[in-house]
Amino acid sequence: MDIEGLAIVKSMKQLGLTVLSGGVLLLLFASRGGADPILSSSVAALADGSFQYTYSLTDADPADDIYDFSLGPFAGDPTNFSGDPSLDKITSPTGWSGIPFYDPGTNSGSVDWLSTSLPGDNPTYDLVPGETLMFTLLSLYGPGDVTFALLDSNHTDPVLGGPLTTSGTTTGPVQGVPEPSTWILLAAGFGFLWSQRRRLAPTL
Repeated sequence: MDIEGLAIVKSMKQLGLTVLSGGVLLLLFASRGGADPILSSSVAALADGSFQYTYSLTDADPADDIYDFSLGPFAGDPTNFSGDPSLDKITSPTGWSGIPFYDPGTNSGSVDWLSTSLPGDNPTYDLVPGETLMFTLLSLYGPGDVTFALLDSNHTDPVLGGPLTTSGTTTGPVQGVPEPSTWILLAAGFGFLWSQRRRLAPTL
């Protein structure tokens, strides 16, 4: 599925959750009931001097249906990794697509991982209760704190309606990067468009 198709799919759900990173509760924009999804991260230094970031996302709430995981801003260009060419820059679980974004003016980027499932799809590729999905990113930059956001189609923002964005801090490539709030708003906007499209898609 191309980026335009993914952008259409993303405009169709709703969301919410409280997140842990490395076992530590971090900044959240919204709260929700039920068990909290857990985002954990690990970093491996590779032989060529680059770093591999691995993210494990687990859902324990039977009311959840997580379809979007965005990371950033972080240092470097996720679309043009110059390390070992035999390694994938971005890897995604089956049925998910990692869309990279890059701002050359600030040498900072982000990745938005999206489930390609539409409402009514069976089986669904969304993260469902009891499931764990793995995501990876390669970078030439070492670890530090970066922001993330998760979208859940089964929860709605009680004030604004539409997708409820929950965000926090995890580990990712660092350098001088823009204010996280700018990227969070961008990711939230993209997530809202995607959730609306998913909501309006015909149920099979």
